[in-house]
Amino acid sequence: MPNAILLIEFTSSHTECLHAAIAYISHAMPGCKIYIAAHHQRCAPFEQMPEVTDVFPCHTRGEKLLPNLSMFRSLRKYIKDRSIRHVYFNTAHGSLCRNFSYMLLGSGIRQYGLIHNGDKFLRKSGTQRMISRNMTHYFTLANYITDTIHPHCPKPVSSYYAIHLPTSLHRQLPPIEKPAHELWIAIPGSIELKRRSYDALIEVLNRHALPSNVRFLLLGNAAHRNSELSKLEAMANFPFEKYFRVFQRYLPTEEYYAYLKSSDVVLPLIHPDTALAQKYKSAQISGTFNMAWTFRKPLLMHNMFRHIDDFQDTAFFYDENNLIDVLRKLPELMSQQDQLYRLHKWAFDYQAEQFCKALFLTTATNPTTKSATG
Repeated sequence: MPNAILLIEFTSSHTECLHAAIAYISHAMPGCKIYIAAHHQRCAPFEQMPEVTDVFPCHTRGEKLLPNLSMFRSLRKYIKDRSIRHVYFNTAHGSLCRNFSYMLLGSGIRQYGLIHNGDKFLRKSGTQRMISRNMTHYFTLANYITDTIHPHCPKPVSSYYAIHLPTSLHRQLPPIEKPAHELWIAIPGSIELKRRSYDALIEVLNRHALPSNVRFLLLGNAAHRNSELSKLEAMANFPFEKYFRVFQRYLPTEEYYAYLKSSDVVLPLIHPDTALAQKYKSAQISGTFNMAWTFRKPLLMHNMFRHIDDFQDTAFFYDENNLIDVLRKLPELMSQQDQLYRLHKWAFDYQAEQFCKALFLTTATNPTTKSATG
């Protein structure tokens, strides 16, 4: 059994995937020390986790090698000083991963990586080919993504579902005051029209009224420079606060999770005309999916996703013509939610075991290894 592993995330994104990896390793491999190298702005939650042995803050400066060389050298020394033999890249694409993975060559360290965008293989990215030379094993975040990239991936690839939190993080979630009569529909992520079809939702609400107890929670930072909240407010012919609750600040991890946990439904708002819609059907997931799966919340999904097993077991479906009807029937649909999340793949023990098997017991063969059957 390995005695230590370093989980790396150079960017400020995808920390929810690190949370799941920590939960799985600490559960299935209790004797393994977990070290974290995280973007310096995202270190605080990891420093509070007893499952984590130590945290290395990454002061990442862009994507190029020279501005990050000093940090890379310090991190390499950190790995050597702690006799770490397994390194897991939480984002296994891009220049940061490529450059640091090559700095580990010749050290005998086994490198693993999580692919967030399977299109890197479909487009035959040169950077991805270079990274692949150093990887022992790749992971994706859903079975359907593994199916897409496996024929194009030169290394073993398996899926795991980043849908559980470390016990210590669960305990840190603050209480959220929610009026008992309100129905909360969470829309996670940045408030940008290229990412979600907010305009389609506004157009529906312009034409049709919803019960007064329905609230859409826009969990992105409405004050961010890229936020398009003002455009949404301009589209609406109703007082925006009638249906929407917004946050004029970045929600810390614990508070963000607490609002998701308190919500009734999660709405990704990915429609056929959403910019990345086709990728979300085959090559990558939206973080919204992970968030719903983590807290076992029903997803409200466009029919374009109905063919995917993961959503058949976790979602209610709609299209442009019946969205208002589905929204109005949500209380009735919620009474059926005990029929969701019935596949074995959602079980914590199963995910922890499958993830750690692939991580630490990788063989030289290259079969597609799924975390669960559909």
